[in-house]
Amino acid sequence: MECKIKQIIGVDSFFARSFVWKCIMATIMVGIIVSLSSCLLLRAQNYGDVVAEDESFIQYSIGIVIDKRTNLMWAQADNGDKLSIEEAKVYAMNFNLGGYTDWRLPDIKELESLMVYYQRNKTEPSDGCSGNYVIHPFFALTCCCPWALQDDGKRPASYPFIKGIATGSSWHHKSHTMGNRVLPIRNIK
Repeated sequence: MECKIKQIIGVDSFFARSFVWKCIMATIMVGIIVSLSSCLLLRAQNYGDVVAEDESFIQYSIGIVIDKRTNLMWAQADNGDKLSIEEAKVYAMNFNLGGYTDWRLPDIKELESLMVYYQRNKTEPSDGCSGNYVIHPFFALTCCCPWALQDDGKRPASYPFIKGIATGSSWHHKSHTMGNRVLPIRNIK
């Protein structure tokens, strides 16, 4: 091997051995740096234990759900109480889960991606809400209709996870609160 290296780089054996040694050390250092980077990345993305997983979502023990199709992170449960759209925006902006503070309201299409027409979530009825919503089973809603980012210029939108609603969104007065919740979302960077 020394002869081949010597022929390739055109120097005597001392320099050839030195060159090989430097290559080996550089390779080891790069490996260590890559390993440390991976380790730090995994630590930064420690979402707890996997509770459940299917082809679209991964549910973690700290209360988040990752959408594998869109690379979005969802809060697993809504805020648990009725809010106006303005209160919902403030709630999402101040939400902190898993050490992340860049949460927001989802848009209608993002909420729609959670709809599961063929089964009902096992949420119990409460506080005037019907329960049994048609949302993916990894999510928990305390009432039907999380707020969405969109508005029609006058009225904000929410998304009703109720079987039989064909429109995909519902429009309300800004002070409306009945049934409306916040299901925070963030983009995974």
